[in-house]
Amino acid sequence: FGFLDNGIYIGASLSSADLEGDICLFGLCRDFKSTESGYALSAGYEVNLVTPYISVSSTDVWLDVLDIDVGPPIEKDETQMDFSIGMWVDSFTGYDKLKMKLSLDGIKEGEGPPRSLSAFAVVNARRNFLVGGSFTLLIEEDNKGWKGGLMLGYKF
Repeated sequence: FGFLDNGIYIGASLSSADLEGDICLFGLCRDFKSTESGYALSAGYEVNLVTPYISVSSTDVWLDVLDIDVGPPIEKDETQMDFSIGMWVDSFTGYDKLKMKLSLDGIKEGEGPPRSLSAFAVVNARRNFLVGGSFTLLIEEDNKGWKGGLMLGYKF
């Protein structure tokens, strides 16, 4: 994984998603399209088996609701900023090919993404091939739910 025993941790990530579907309310359904793209920058310091970090992210969201019979189509374009805190944890089992990340996301209140707890694990499966999975639990009163993900990657 290339983590040092003790030292500075700097991370960056890019994300993109294109969504299409239906929004239904009381039997009336409308088509929608949404595009999200974003980036995050993280910085922390590794001490033995734990690497605490803080992260700042920006996400551009575009939403277009089509087929509106009453009134004009709805179009929304906004940028959301957010902060997260978390930590990378080495496997305590002695299996050195496993890394885990735990984080609290959505720290900034207001228009940003909903507050959530996230867990992510990645395994260096063979040579430089990585396999990972994530689980996110929304923890706000008016935003309940969860989502999961799978990651496949290659370490250079």
